[in-house]
Amino acid sequence: RHLGMADAALALNRRHCLNPHSQLGLALETYGFFEPAQQIYLHAIEGQSAAQEAKEKEKAAADGKTASSPSPTPAGSSSRKHAAARDYELELWEERWIDCSRQLCQWSVLRDFGSKLNHPDLNLEAGAKSHSWPAVVSALKSPSVLAEQASGSPYHRLYDIYITLTEGKLEDVEKQCAQCVQIALHRWRLLPSPLLPTHEHEKILHLFHQLVELRESGQIMVEVANHAAQRTYPDLKNVLNSWRERLPNPWDPVHTWDGLFFWRNQVFESIAKAFNWGDVSKIACLHDTPWTVIKQASVARHQGMTDVSLHCLAKLHSVSTMDVEDAFDKLREQIIICIGSPSELRGGLNIVHNTNLEYFNEKQKAELFRLKAEFFRKLGQTREGYEAYGQAVQICPSYGKAWQSWAAFCDELYEANKKYPVEYAAQAMSCYLQAAASDPGAARLLLARVLWLLDRDDAKLRLANCFEIYAAGVPEWCWIIWIPQLLGNLCRPAGKHLRAVLQGLCLHFPQAIYSTLRAFLLERREVQRMDKQAREKAGESPRSAPGSGSSTPQSKDPKEIPASCTNAATQLTTKTMVGVDMSGKKVEVPVGTKVAALAHVRHLRPKSESEMSSATLSEELMSFLRRNHPILGAEIEAVLEEIIVQFRPEPEEELLGAMQTMLLKAAHETTVAGNAPAPATLRSSIARVQRKFFPANAGNRSSRHQAFVSEYKEAFEADFASVESADFATVIGKLRRWKRILVQLVPSSGQTAPLHTCSRQLAQLHVDYNPWAGCSGTRGGGLGALEIPGLYQGADAEPRPDLHAKLQRFCPTLTFVTTYGQTHRRLALLGSDGRAYHFLVQFASPHATRAYERAIQLHTVANRMLDSDALAQRARLYTVTPVVVPITPRMRLQDGVPGSVTLQSVYESFCGAMRQDPDELVFKSRDRVQKASLEKSPEDKLNKLMELFRECSAASQTSNEALLRYLFRAVKDPNEVWVFRNKFAAQLGLTSMMRYALSGVEQTPQRLHFDPATGHVFDVDLRPAYKDDGSLDDASPVPFRLTANILTLLTPVIVDGVYTKAMVAGAGALVKRGGTLKPYLSLYLKDDLLSAQASKYQTFLDADLQRLDLKIRARTELNVAAVDDKLKKLAPKKPDAAKPPIEVPDRKVRALLADASSRRNLCRMDPAWMGWL
Repeated sequence: RHLGMADAALALNRRHCLNPHSQLGLALETYGFFEPAQQIYLHAIEGQSAAQEAKEKEKAAADGKTASSPSPTPAGSSSRKHAAARDYELELWEERWIDCSRQLCQWSVLRDFGSKLNHPDLNLEAGAKSHSWPAVVSALKSPSVLAEQASGSPYHRLYDIYITLTEGKLEDVEKQCAQCVQIALHRWRLLPSPLLPTHEHEKILHLFHQLVELRESGQIMVEVANHAAQRTYPDLKNVLNSWRERLPNPWDPVHTWDGLFFWRNQVFESIAKAFNWGDVSKIACLHDTPWTVIKQASVARHQGMTDVSLHCLAKLHSVSTMDVEDAFDKLREQIIICIGSPSELRGGLNIVHNTNLEYFNEKQKAELFRLKAEFFRKLGQTREGYEAYGQAVQICPSYGKAWQSWAAFCDELYEANKKYPVEYAAQAMSCYLQAAASDPGAARLLLARVLWLLDRDDAKLRLANCFEIYAAGVPEWCWIIWIPQLLGNLCRPAGKHLRAVLQGLCLHFPQAIYSTLRAFLLERREVQRMDKQAREKAGESPRSAPGSGSSTPQSKDPKEIPASCTNAATQLTTKTMVGVDMSGKKVEVPVGTKVAALAHVRHLRPKSESEMSSATLSEELMSFLRRNHPILGAEIEAVLEEIIVQFRPEPEEELLGAMQTMLLKAAHETTVAGNAPAPATLRSSIARVQRKFFPANAGNRSSRHQAFVSEYKEAFEADFASVESADFATVIGKLRRWKRILVQLVPSSGQTAPLHTCSRQLAQLHVDYNPWAGCSGTRGGGLGALEIPGLYQGADAEPRPDLHAKLQRFCPTLTFVTTYGQTHRRLALLGSDGRAYHFLVQFASPHATRAYERAIQLHTVANRMLDSDALAQRARLYTVTPVVVPITPRMRLQDGVPGSVTLQSVYESFCGAMRQDPDELVFKSRDRVQKASLEKSPEDKLNKLMELFRECSAASQTSNEALLRYLFRAVKDPNEVWVFRNKFAAQLGLTSMMRYALSGVEQTPQRLHFDPATGHVFDVDLRPAYKDDGSLDDASPVPFRLTANILTLLTPVIVDGVYTKAMVAGAGALVKRGGTLKPYLSLYLKDDLLSAQASKYQTFLDADLQRLDLKIRARTELNVAAVDDKLKKLAPKKPDAAKPPIEVPDRKVRALLADASSRRNLCRMDPAWMGWL
């Protein structure tokens, strides 16, 4: 509580309270529902008071009837405990009711309550906020307040400054502010590290903010007094503009804003009073009362406090003179509040109809028409709403919010109307693209819906033509986050219509697209080559159907398009509605800002373009990029080729990874007895490994590989020659033996080596970076300088390549990192900003690399949604998005944070210290699970599994405190341990929420990555699990990983207060952006399912992809609905004002926590999942 950790304090109270009113009120307060929580507390207090009065009356009546006395109650009896609990909860109800009233800014109520109960601190705060200064002076004289001031409380000293200013003692203000600053700094030094800011840190920062404005207030009052004495007007514009810019965060609680704005209003009142002799219009220019009140009302509305917003707006009824901008903002706030209330829709529409638009500018008029259309939309008047949206964009074609609202309206019509689906989809797409062109920052995530609509195109490609026309007006940087989807669409018929967007990226942001485009091109080339080889071997001719991947003539270079086309594309059109010919059918589409007049560009293309494959299109794009950036392309290619050639894993490293993979497969085989033959899949895997690493003719391999073959081939073949006849237990034993041999051969994790031993070219690379040479194609800044990879990932605004860190050289030492049988090399790149950027060179299948890209994109999109939610921001929720740069389909660079570990590595270090084999428990569990599977009775089987679980949990290497002990060894400072626990809990809560929603429960210990220094969790292995029919697989006994080691590390209070809130608040933030989330989830799940299906085939051409895309479309939408339903169940639901809340908002999450930590569920998990760890 002294640290201001409200969530943990509320969670602790919930664990100790017995009354259901306490549980419900505390839960509602945790998730920001202060008004219903206040009513719950008030109802509980009144009910308890009534019950106590009734008991007293019954007791008095009983005493009058009998003189017998009750027997004494022994000390410590249950009745005394219940009485103590009731007294404690009564005090808690009163305390929480006061805090809820404070959050709702009900200062008059609190002032009356404090005066009746003689509560000095409450009188002090409520009196100041309600401008009752005599009450503040009286409260400052109370002994408790004087004691707080003497003990060094800066918050109580603040009220002395208020009184000094209101009494006109302006000469003492500077001294008092300086003293208060020193006391606040001393208080700051007593707090824990600000690496994890607490509410107390924020309070002190807000205190500094208030002290700055108090000093400025003193200066303003001096200036006002001087000018008032001379009957002149001061110039306060600079101060008022500074106050407008210097504001709390949008997600800060409303009472924090009120703590700042109440004093500003006091200053404005003093200014108006000092110049009461002057002209009303001139006095209105000396203060900012309307803007201040409207701003607070807007913040309250955005945070869901409608009553507080209305209360703030009511303060402006007495303001007679107001700026036009302020008058419009006030009107807009009132109208938006009416839109949110079904009973006020007609009244709000009447307000819009009766508003005089004469004084407003074009943007304000467009906003009023947009709001008018929103009323029609709510009332079901489709035609009137459509016309109102059209009028809004005609009045102000550059108003992005109007385009965005119209797009959502047309999207609803598209979903509801099955007669003209493509026409409505084209209308919605054009509006979305116009919104992105007008307001890129706000509408960038809506491009997911555009790409979703593009997948619903018809045979005439009318949506693709619409996309090509209107996408030209969207800034190129908006498409950076969607590069994987844009490249994926090259495999579809609409791919040729995306070339202009991709060429814009190649031209303006080449380093953002180069690596991804290169990997995509190599993958499609490989698919074509393998298909050609397979057909030649079968004696068939290569497929040449459209989009099948056959070689086709090259298309005309986009650079040869006449200049008249590009000039026309940048001209402004008139404020009218025009028809766009989309492959023969007229469709009404909106116009306004930049319209790409490229409808006739398709006539410049060759006739064979319809047969162009994704490989041909990507080759064309790569050629376009290299022609426009020849030096940059050559430099990037040289570095990537050197990494590809020189950093391939050694044969023993690859073989170790293969052994680990086969052991993992063996651990999953829980139905095969040890004395039975090995499964056929395992035997075939061993045969493939033998052919790959120990070929009959190794003459074409490297000298290192030849030496490896000559040394180990005979022993390997001797061990696995009889694998067909050997039993399962024998095969597992041999695999484990070879794993132990290979572990001794590969470099250990953390071992270093000079870079020049692997690549002399990279070791000698050195770039003299000149930050002043910013032109493209030079060795200085701009597009021609080689940047650090991954700087475009997650950009919130338009990237500035000239400000990006440039690669100066590679650090001379590389580090080996071994994780669960996989050995990687970590490179350190020294940037021009002086930082060292670490990257792991990893090898994986194309399916795994694409899955990593999708996981990073998912986290990036989720972060944008978390940033727009007040509850999530107050809880400091965000997911870590490490950089992943694909080089080839099977090689990538991944952010390699030094010091990051996995739960598996923690377990292995524990086993190493005890000289035990980490695989021993896994395969012991596999054998016991196989025997338990023979039990006919489900109860007997569960008892066997529970017994096995208890034995594994009791083993020395799986202590419940293993993770905690590792943390204490890695982090010495208790303060840093506290920071780690809280950050880790928040990060893991978000990860658990996303894994549960996407059915990604395969979070084995090697997939739980975290950084002990920061508490960050890196969830790049997030992959949904599917059934055979393509639906999400929710059959896992546990929803996410929350085992005993994690529970011990976090402690129950942090689990209840931080982990649970992260899950609930994170789900709530995603649900609020459902219009953006659903289309993105559709893209994500479609691409993931396509990738999973394509990985089962050696060749998967464009035509195969298109057929499968149509086949899984309905299944994808069902999966999206399932994910959305899960998130809605987790999200906190705002209680209905007409009905009292009856259940806690986090009921579903708490049920999931119980399932995830239940031993009955954990014992049923796969042995490789290691539920006992």
